[in-house]
Amino acid sequence: MKLHEILINIGCSVAFLLFPVLFSPDSNMSFDLFAAIPFQRDFFAYMLMVGFFYVNYYFIIPRFYFKRNYLVYALTVLACFLIVVFLPIWIIIDPLHQAANLIHLPEVGRYDADQFHGHQSLLFFVASTRFFQFASIAVFSMMLKMHNRLKDTRREQLGSELSFLKAQINPHFLFNTLNSIYSSAVQENAPTTANSIVRLSGLMRYVYTESVSDYVPLEHEINYITDYVLLQGIRLQETVPIIFRIEGDFNNKKIAPLLLMPFIENAFKYGVNAEEASRIFINISVTRDQLILTAENNKVSTIYESSFSSGVGLSNVRNRLQLVYPSRHELIVKDLNDVYKVFLSIQLR
Repeated sequence: MKLHEILINIGCSVAFLLFPVLFSPDSNMSFDLFAAIPFQRDFFAYMLMVGFFYVNYYFIIPRFYFKRNYLVYALTVLACFLIVVFLPIWIIIDPLHQAANLIHLPEVGRYDADQFHGHQSLLFFVASTRFFQFASIAVFSMMLKMHNRLKDTRREQLGSELSFLKAQINPHFLFNTLNSIYSSAVQENAPTTANSIVRLSGLMRYVYTESVSDYVPLEHEINYITDYVLLQGIRLQETVPIIFRIEGDFNNKKIAPLLLMPFIENAFKYGVNAEEASRIFINISVTRDQLILTAENNKVSTIYESSFSSGVGLSNVRNRLQLVYPSRHELIVKDLNDVYKVFLSIQLR
């Protein structure tokens, strides 16, 4: 449990325990209140209910309710309720009643009967009052536990889906980059090959270190994309015009790693053919907390299986955007006759 969660729990518990102090009929804003037997019983009952909240949250609900042992759960909660009602009465004894019991005489039997009925009425009133308080705590702890369990499930689902999506992206990236280095290696420009290897090592280091985080500095992500585009430019030489623009201030901002890469990678994957008119346009701009990516490529014949254009790859990207930036992104994809255009807007954290 994090520090702020501990402080919240302590604050809520203290606030709850103040109820019998603030709303007690014996309250006179002095320490005499703590000597009153009804107040002592109320305060002890409230302490027991605070304890029940945490026992129910951390033990009873996970141990019985989530495992579908509903009968055991109900009986356990009922036992806790009886403890809250009767334990304060059994432990904290009224001295006046205790003295009356010590001087009990046969001729006061009618008084004892009236006293017994009075105790019954008092006990019924206390039990009914405790019931609503106890039920509220039980329902609240159940709702809170269910909410947190859904959050944990959602977080686990998010982690597994993001890992799956990253695993789909990385092999494509490595395959294309290695092809780029191979193409330059078979040519005579050895320094270009050396630079490509250096850039590839940096890219691989980024993929297998920083990209495992939920969010990375936007500047690092932009550097990663820049190196990738430069590698593609080395491979393509001047056969394909590449327009790559970066605008805005990327400092002190974060983004989910490898989120933009599918659009950029697919612009090169499906927009390059030496025998056809090819052109790659990529623009990334940041204004305040909004990032805008525009990617455009001519539709040409390629040897790749068009998983992105068929909807599989695009569906994966949409899922990841929905998981990471729900209601904080806009994705527009235009699949025209001769051009493929992508517009993506993200509200950064």
